[in-house]
Amino acid sequence: IAKEWIGRLEGTVEATLNFEVDFANLAEHKVSGPFMIRNGSFGDVTPTSRLAAFLAEPRISRVQFHSIKGDINLERGVTTVTNLKALSPDFVQVTGNYSIQPDGILSGTLGVAITDKILNNIPGGKPKFFGSTDPTSAMSSVSVQIGGTSHAPTDDLTPRIEAAIEQHKIETAAPPASAYPTIQLAPGVKKKADQPDSAAKKAAEDAFNQLIEP
Repeated sequence: IAKEWIGRLEGTVEATLNFEVDFANLAEHKVSGPFMIRNGSFGDVTPTSRLAAFLAEPRISRVQFHSIKGDINLERGVTTVTNLKALSPDFVQVTGNYSIQPDGILSGTLGVAITDKILNNIPGGKPKFFGSTDPTSAMSSVSVQIGGTSHAPTDDLTPRIEAAIEQHKIETAAPPASAYPTIQLAPGVKKKADQPDSAAKKAAEDAFNQLIEP
């Protein structure tokens, strides 16, 4: 395990690994097989800390998982995890695949499902980029791209939630149309005065829509 992940990922590991070695070139070795981490936890990284703050849910800062399982492959310095499934009942589920290059570059796509009880606490309610609720788990899911490095991972979910919260602030801060004066143009003709912040509000809405569109 990379030294920067010590303390971030904890639990009891079970694995069945296959070792393939080219004795003519010992550097060309391969390790692969399924693994499971029981009673594991993951956190203490920037994305989980920011999500915990946005969702007002401290448990996200360090998630306690009932199980984390998948298939791992280590070859030529590249670590690849496929068929990942991390389960924290009635809270969050994570599925997907990712890889870490020899230089630490991280990339992958994860499906993240969070219980609606938490999502509905976001200012403005559950963001529309989350899918419909799964009636069997009361969770809604979203596809998340991860990147950065193993030392400093990044994700595209956190900024989308942040944008949704900012959009809600803009909408709730804007005065109703009735608060603006009317201008008498001609007998029997009235027009609402232009709202001074309408252009800024529209620009913010357009930027938000571009951000959350897949």
